[in-house]
Amino acid sequence: MFEVFPDNPNDPAAVVLDLVMPEMNGFEFVRHFRKTRQGRRTPVIVWTSKDLTEAERSALRSAASAVTKKTEQADELVYEIRSILRSAGGLH
Repeated sequence: MFEVFPDNPNDPAAVVLDLVMPEMNGFEFVRHFRKTRQGRRTPVIVWTSKDLTEAERSALRSAASAVTKKTEQADELVYEIRSILRSAGGLH
């Protein structure tokens, strides 16, 4: 069983995910995460330096709430996090 977070009221408001990770790539992570209770309702923001193919972008459109490119400044990431949390009523 793939379990990322304990079943409690402190579930994450959002997950920021890089696609390049040592043990499991981000595509695999999000596929497993979306099958969990938390994963079905938690926004996932992909923040990566990977150059995505059109097939990868297409796969992420249905799995991620947002996809942003890693840069030295995290302005776009911060914008996406704020936007998603506001939409969910978690940020005022």
